[in-house]
Amino acid sequence: MNHRSLLIFLAGIVVAIVGVPQVERLAENRDLLKPYDFVQYWSAGRLLLDGRDSYDPDQLLPLQRSMYDGVRKTIMMWNPPWTLPLTLPFAALPWRLAQFLWLGLQFGAVLLSADMLWRIYGGEEKYRWVAWLIALTFAPTLFLLLMGQISGLLLLGVTGFLFYMRRNRPIIAGCFAALTAIKPHLLPLFALLFLLESLHDRRARKALVAGCCCLVVCSLLPLLWNSNIWGEYLGAMRRPPSDNFETMREFEHPTIGYRIRLMILGQPFAAQFIPMAFALAYTFRFWIQCRSSWDWRDYLPAVVLFSALTAGYGAWAFDLVLLLLPLISLAAWLSIWQVRAIVFLATIYLVLNALVLSTIRDAGSQSNPWIAPGVFGAFVLVAIPGMSCQFGPESANDPTSRPSGK
Repeated sequence: MNHRSLLIFLAGIVVAIVGVPQVERLAENRDLLKPYDFVQYWSAGRLLLDGRDSYDPDQLLPLQRSMYDGVRKTIMMWNPPWTLPLTLPFAALPWRLAQFLWLGLQFGAVLLSADMLWRIYGGEEKYRWVAWLIALTFAPTLFLLLMGQISGLLLLGVTGFLFYMRRNRPIIAGCFAALTAIKPHLLPLFALLFLLESLHDRRARKALVAGCCCLVVCSLLPLLWNSNIWGEYLGAMRRPPSDNFETMREFEHPTIGYRIRLMILGQPFAAQFIPMAFALAYTFRFWIQCRSSWDWRDYLPAVVLFSALTAGYGAWAFDLVLLLLPLISLAAWLSIWQVRAIVFLATIYLVLNALVLSTIRDAGSQSNPWIAPGVFGAFVLVAIPGMSCQFGPESANDPTSRPSGK
């Protein structure tokens, strides 16, 4: 063993001796890094492992209160049962250890996505750290990690799809795309375009089949523990509110659709999906016009952004980590600009994020309604003028007419 290896070995022993007791004390301190939304994933997985109903609020509530005494009403995991295989490995562990591992999973998913996006959009190699910095300072990333949410896997899903489609690996791309079905209401425009492209392009068809196979397997796996899990999920969707249970209709959403709903007599829940319906119709028309020169890299940032703006449900701060896709695509393009322009835009970005994070302890902090419009404003200013397919195939190869920086 050389001197360098010996020093590393000794340093590892010192870290283990000093660090392990500190980690144990951290694990015992329930006032630090509270589990918040993580309770829904761990408790749902734990009930499934016991062969019980993962969507029964009366069974979930005692488990959740044993983790976090701030739980007043059951925090339901409204994700479809094909999400449960992702929670099972964590549910098999003590909840505090599982929480730390879950945090590491979401953190890793965000950083890996940021790194892949920088490469996809042709960012300067020497500025690769910029993608990591954006990911770590973006307010929705911090909301995601603080709340113990699952949306980092959605970002990884859509990013992995784009990454492997560009490398002509449609089967792997389709497996990543299956992750976007964890919260299907957040990326409906992507789902529609994926389906339309599969009718037009052989690679997309392979990716779609692979993604559907993943979902079928993940849908069947929970049946090994509870053969009626899908029926119980559908039953929970129809369950009326009670003293310890809120339906999706009782939530406040930072979406345009929710504001429309409030203006309609009786406030029908279906009204929240009006903007999404218009967006889907426009997306179909847009694809018809652009299908002959379709490029996922060019259009996916706008697709994700418009999905967030027109979502019928959710789109809370932690869900908007998806907006790292359009943000990093812009940053990669801007990496070829002058330093002064980059510094100016970076300052605005950091100030706006600081303003959002200043609300992190406020009631309703997850309902910041201007995060998505703010990103949209930047995108309109910089990128969308170069993304219209009306310029034709010739302009699609012009680096000044597309947001990729290539």
